[in-house]
Amino acid sequence: MKHLPLLACALLLAGCASSGAPAPASSLTASEYLASRVAVEHGQPDVETLDELYDELDFQRAVQAYIWATRFVSLSSLYEGLERDYGTTLTRQVVFEQSVTPDLRVFTGNNTTLYAFGQLDLKKHGPLVLEAPPGTLGGIDSHWQHPLMDIGPFGPDKGKGGKFLVLPPGYKGDVPEGYFVVRSDTLQNFYLLRGVPKNGDVQGAVDNIKRARLYPLSAAASPPKTEWINASGVTANLTFPTDYEYFECIPSAELGYKRALS
Repeated sequence: MKHLPLLACALLLAGCASSGAPAPASSLTASEYLASRVAVEHGQPDVETLDELYDELDFQRAVQAYIWATRFVSLSSLYEGLERDYGTTLTRQVVFEQSVTPDLRVFTGNNTTLYAFGQLDLKKHGPLVLEAPPGTLGGIDSHWQHPLMDIGPFGPDKGKGGKFLVLPPGYKGDVPEGYFVVRSDTLQNFYLLRGVPKNGDVQGAVDNIKRARLYPLSAAASPPKTEWINASGVTANLTFPTDYEYFECIPSAELGYKRALS
């Protein structure tokens, strides 16, 4: 498929006609070069040129859709990878007790930080509570990776930790006191906690992260225990596909998660 710049379409509609074989691009202005690429018969593009223009429109729209959905698809693939490769659930979460190594394929991971991160599925569980321990640094994002609330020194807890209540879009129920309330505009959300070693105490930072808990608001009176899996050294792929399957990962923005369609 030959990809003509979209500007050719505008030039074509303006009545620019082909003058035979295109001249070398270096000797033409941009408008002249593009006009030389468009074959016109009786004031209309010929069939071959028209097909190329439609192909180009499809191509450009696909490129824009790919770019537009990158953050969305990235998190969808991360959630699926966590379930597939680590067996995560709401009460079974991952913590990287050592820094990230090549065993893990994930975007923006680094080899200097202790991480715990995962999915907050409001569609499945309703309002969710994340209890963040003091001294952790992180945040809660929407499924589009828009920051909703910081956790730590830059968050409302000021580094002292606390209970963060994540509410689904349009939530109309009662909101109990004692929580940092996060109102999300997506049904799927992402949380991340970083461990901060004090005086080089890495194990202490890991132990502190593992004090975090996740549970539905409906279970707040008797929260279930959160099991923490050491994901370090486990081979996993949390990246998104780069072929046509990528477009199959773009579900309804309302559902916010590929697996919710099945």
